[in-house]
Parts: sequence; C-alpha cells; structure tokens
Amino acid sequence: SKKLKNKTIFVLFFIIYGIVFCFLLNDHLGALKVPVFVYTTILISMNIFALNRYGKVNDRSFKLIMIGALFFASSDSLLAINKFLLPIHFAGVWIIATYAIAQYFITQGVLSKNSNAK
Repeated sequence: SKKLKNKTIFVLFFIIYGIVFCFLLNDHLGALKVPVFVYTTILISMNIFALNRYGKVNDRSFKLIMIGALFFASSDSLLAINKFLLPIHFAGVWIIATYAIAQYFITQGVLSKNSNAK
C-alpha cells in the first residue's frame, strides 16, 4: 500500500475542521459553548489518534479504524448541525446510520489488529 508521507497535512485538516465547526456553531450554542468546544476537541483528538496509528498497526486495522473515526465525527457533526444550526431532513436516520457504520468499522479495526491480518 502507499505510504502516508505527511500526517501533518491531515492533522491540520482535522484542527481546521474543528475550529471552523465551532465557529459556525458558536452563536447558536448559548450555555453549551464550553461543553461543545471541549467535546469537539475530544472528537478531533480521536481522529488525530486514529491517524497516528499509521505504521504502528497493520494496514487493515489502521484503515478500518480511520474510516470508523471519520464516520464517528460525521455522525456527531450531523447531530450538532441538526440541533444547533439547521434542521436536516431525516436527521435521525443519517445520524444513527453514520454512527452504526462508525462502530462497525472501529470494531472490525480492533478485531483485525488482534489478528495476524496484514
């Protein structure tokens, strides 16, 4: 598989995403500004930690967990957009679907880390 040459670009993308996301939600959060900022920081950190697994675990485990982390962030982003910014048609379906996909990929990634799969 191709090597991930520069993780810094992806880390910067995740950080910028978190900043832009908080900025867009900021005026709509009221008393929840601090908790949403803290949660967004944790969510972005999860994606950075998933990215940091590259080269430390087998490729299959890395890819599955990275995909899962991205779906997890998507699920929570949809949830926050729907709750604080604008209603999304069928939000519940999109949120639970992306969440379930995230859990599936993360679980498969953990299972493949513990196997001899390369």
